[in-house]
Amino acid sequence: MRSLCYSAVTNLLQFLGLAILAVVSVCESAVGFEIDQHGTSLEVEALKSFEAGSYADAAGLFRKALAALPEQETAEAAVLWRQLGESEQEQGDLATAEKDYREAMAVSAKLQTPQYLGTAACLNDLATVAHARGQFADAEKLLRESYALLEKNQLAASAIAGAALSNLGMAVEKQGRYEEAGQFYDRALSVIRESTGERSRELAKVISNSAFLSLETGKYVEAVEKNQRALAIEKFLQLGETQEMAFTLNNLALAKFELGQSSEAEALLIKALAIEKKSPAGPYPSLSEALNNLAVLEREEGKLDAARQHEMEALEIIEKHAGKENALAVTILNNLGLVASGQKDFKEARTLYEQAAGICLRTLGPAHPDYATVLSNIASLAGRQGHHKKAEELYRRVVEIDEYRFGAAHPKVATDLGNLAAQLFYEKKYSDADYLFSRVEGIQEKALGTNNLQVARTWHNLALVKLASKQMEQADDAYARAIHSLEACSGKQNSGLAPWLHEYAQLLKKEHRFGEAEQAETRALGIEVRNTLKAARLENKDQSTSARKPENKS
Repeated sequence: MRSLCYSAVTNLLQFLGLAILAVVSVCESAVGFEIDQHGTSLEVEALKSFEAGSYADAAGLFRKALAALPEQETAEAAVLWRQLGESEQEQGDLATAEKDYREAMAVSAKLQTPQYLGTAACLNDLATVAHARGQFADAEKLLRESYALLEKNQLAASAIAGAALSNLGMAVEKQGRYEEAGQFYDRALSVIRESTGERSRELAKVISNSAFLSLETGKYVEAVEKNQRALAIEKFLQLGETQEMAFTLNNLALAKFELGQSSEAEALLIKALAIEKKSPAGPYPSLSEALNNLAVLEREEGKLDAARQHEMEALEIIEKHAGKENALAVTILNNLGLVASGQKDFKEARTLYEQAAGICLRTLGPAHPDYATVLSNIASLAGRQGHHKKAEELYRRVVEIDEYRFGAAHPKVATDLGNLAAQLFYEKKYSDADYLFSRVEGIQEKALGTNNLQVARTWHNLALVKLASKQMEQADDAYARAIHSLEACSGKQNSGLAPWLHEYAQLLKKEHRFGEAEQAETRALGIEVRNTLKAARLENKDQSTSARKPENKS
């Protein structure tokens, strides 16, 4: 199970906080409260440190600015507490960040003049903490409260409210409520267009967030189109190579990757990585996320040494800026374990998985989805080493965690059930595997639609189970559905079709349907020849690329 970092999450959550902060500052200036000159100077220096990615220095300066204020129960103090919380959160210290945000809310509540914008900002900040902890229902509740406050105070048509709606979309999306998430994104886009126009920075950000939903639901072509629209706006605005552009390039690359366009995805990730390396905002977390995503692609292509190098670079950045005990370190250690497993170094893989699991338990707890991801990879390793009973036990635990977090009908749970079903298939428990794969297919079709890569893979797995249990007619139907679904979502020349067509041809031969078998074999060979020629042309264009033909994992 690979672990990608989808940058749109961080991008838009930060956007709402910064947008509200800007309006708060304007409103505070309008009411004319007194600001201590020394405190203001410290705040300016703190903001510079924050923008440069020196979050520990920024936190220290924000604390000094707070101490320099003549009075602690002011609007300026509330803003400083928020800024301090953001500095702590960027270092991965969620507990301290949450404490700072609540302090900001407490100060705002004591002011004679209601600071509803500041309160809305604090609620958003608390939602980002809940989101980082995987507490998506809590994040949703906080964001709804934040949006209601904006709506009550005649700000429902503002860019701030649009960003709040977009983040609400992300919160419900993480709970598997994809239709509702789409509705929030549509409302957000409408509000942002009305308030900022068709070619605004804010609109590009919301489009990127909407593209994340397309990625999550397997609508990769749609995700490509949305990210390209966001890029077009960013280029029109001539913003230069900003982190926002890097975010969009990153997510466009992930969509291309899922469509099997590995060479294009790699080029986009490398470009995003170059932008991140030049960014004055600092290397954490964006650069580490970009390095991780490039490493995931390299691992999928079999470039394990390169993948390991980039994951180690990402881990070094994380440990330098946020320490070893944080969620992003869990992701990187988990992926390093996958690299080691790919290199057949199972002892090292297990050590890395156990390190990731230990950090996850200490920082996020035993019911967090990240912990389930690591357990799933430990289960996979156990199965590969022949410890099937242990693997099955771990997979069942993974299902329990994610069902508790997301509900029984979430696509993440479908993935977990698919892994458990595959394990049962290896144990020759075909009836149990058949039941689970059928359940997986039902969840995925309802959430993702029929023409989807994940659904296609599940139909293929069902075909293998039906074939193993001698249910030839059902196997035939499952292969036909798998091939049709893969064609519909990724094109008739997708390289992943070829092996399925070869398998289907063997089934057809067993049914004495030799003419159809020959057609399937001929088509598979045609796809393989086209992809081999395409790979050769790409290799001739750039001799520095690997000679290895990119693989399409299924």
